[in-house]
Amino acid sequence: MIAVDVARGVGIAGLWRYIAHDGPTSADRQPSTSARVRSITTLWSPTADPALCVRIMQGVRADAPLLKEAAGVGPGGRKLAWPYLHLVFSFEQDELCGPGERLAAVESGLQALGLDERPMIVAEHDDTEYRHFHVIGSVISPKDGRAAPLKNTRLRLQTWAEEYERRHGGVRIATRTKRRKARERLRAMVSTELGDFQPAGKTVRARSAERRAARKAATARARQVIGIEPVTPRPRKKDDRSPAEKALWDELCGSAAYRASSSKEQRAMRAALGAEQKAARLAAAAGVAVPPPPPVAEQTPAPPPPVEEQIELPRPRPEHAAAVGLAAGELGGWIERERAPFGDHVLAAAARDLHRDDDIVDQVAGGALAAVVRNDEARQAREAAEAEARARDRAAWQRRLKDLVAAARRFAGYALQRIKHPPPPGRPDPAAPAVAVERGGGRAH
Repeated sequence: MIAVDVARGVGIAGLWRYIAHDGPTSADRQPSTSARVRSITTLWSPTADPALCVRIMQGVRADAPLLKEAAGVGPGGRKLAWPYLHLVFSFEQDELCGPGERLAAVESGLQALGLDERPMIVAEHDDTEYRHFHVIGSVISPKDGRAAPLKNTRLRLQTWAEEYERRHGGVRIATRTKRRKARERLRAMVSTELGDFQPAGKTVRARSAERRAARKAATARARQVIGIEPVTPRPRKKDDRSPAEKALWDELCGSAAYRASSSKEQRAMRAALGAEQKAARLAAAAGVAVPPPPPVAEQTPAPPPPVEEQIELPRPRPEHAAAVGLAAGELGGWIERERAPFGDHVLAAAARDLHRDDDIVDQVAGGALAAVVRNDEARQAREAAEAEARARDRAAWQRRLKDLVAAARRFAGYALQRIKHPPPPGRPDPAAPAVAVERGGGRAH
């Protein structure tokens, strides 16, 4: 017999669909057939209907605070992250063949974990070589709303399974007994080596750190003596991206300062919109017409970027190649080879480094490298113009937000004043704010 704690979850509807039907395939992710299901049983449930039992589990989870209050249990403790569990009990073909023996073994395993008196659903499947039982349920007690103390579930299940096999026909898995004896020997060796270890730290934190370090070192030495392989961490997924791809991704993600500024602008926009809507509601309640927001100043369009030249790479003449110390035929291949993987801006930088003199650049390859350099300068000018336009737009939006917040505050105060102290009918209200908003300082006049 093998007992496994498969997983914990925040929901149970998907688990119920999985154990009540056939396994999912590539053609049908949620099959409606139940050919592999031999039986479905409920344990410690007020109803025998498993679908209704699922609803009861969900209700117990939702009403856990009320159940604690009714039972007189304090609301303390950490918030339960995984309220549902999934266990699997697997049996050999000739193991516990009597009627109800396997279900009794499953019930005994749940009681060993302290899960009795909690609603459980047990589904028997026969789609594999070994007959196995899927158990799903809630760890929250319907009596007092407290969760079962599920700690070291795997080891507790292994200990229970070995003892249960010993009482019902003998141990079938010898390696499980061998591992248990190795664990007991390991604990005994660690306890003997530590003995009356007294840490020398001056603070509680320092003494706890020394105690943990000593236990870790003693455990490693005991594992080496017994022959237990050290626990290796799970290998992390290899990052096979090239440095260029990583740099591009970092550039796309942006810096922390840019993200912070963007979040700040978004919060300011949401605050301004909320204040404007609140002012409109108060003005509508007071019967005052809300004036339209001040118009946004038109932005001067940015100058169009210079048009890039079309680069043609003619075959170099021997005298041009001799001018830079290259043999005839090598220059054109170098240009094509260097331009393809890197781009024009990289080639322009290389051209500046190799040919400091513009006259030589014009001579090489019939002026092709000079055109590359000019294209690179045009690209830099275009990027500078775009950055300047973005800065202008951001400044305009900041001024716009400041004006909106100021106008919303004025009209909110005016509407509240009108509601508290309405003016006599037929008289103008001297406290009415002006509609015009000064663009520069954000003050009403």
